[in-house]
Amino acid sequence: AFNSTAVPETLDTLTLDDHLATVGESIAALIANVCQCSAILSGHEADSIIAQACLLYGKNLAFARHLVGEAEEIDAALRKSRRNPKSLPSQLPRGVHGVARAPILIAAQTYPEVRAILRGAALGTDAPAQCAELLERSGAVQATRKLAEKHAKEAAEAIEVLPASATRDALVVLCHKVVTGSPLK
Repeated sequence: AFNSTAVPETLDTLTLDDHLATVGESIAALIANVCQCSAILSGHEADSIIAQACLLYGKNLAFARHLVGEAEEIDAALRKSRRNPKSLPSQLPRGVHGVARAPILIAAQTYPEVRAILRGAALGTDAPAQCAELLERSGAVQATRKLAEKHAKEAAEAIEVLPASATRDALVVLCHKVVTGSPLK
């Protein structure tokens, strides 16, 4: 599942849940473990409320950042392909599921034809021109951003168990910056 090219048969059945599970097993697990380790290195037991809160914070923050990134990638690809909507597959960067991104998988729930973008990218061919229009019409980029906001909110809520401090406040601000794309200072 962690290769950079997905076969067309897999792309026909890939779901948003499958995609998010892969993200959870890789990026989100890594960030979650780093956050938990910071609590452990601060003297908390691995199964303590604090360490578990840090684990949950890291997992949700990673999901939020990843989803924001995927929404931005699809949004940029749609803008680049406006003159030639068929070229959308070639505008997409490759990831763990080839070019599959949450917005495409969300759009495919309403418009199954959108999966042609995935197949086109895997095979090096164009997608039918209406795929880009259906992807935009579906509101999937916005839905992906909403999902990212949900994860950021869950991250901020997870660390409410930490003692009130400037550090905790900064971690909550980080959640906001991740979903708004604000620069980190």
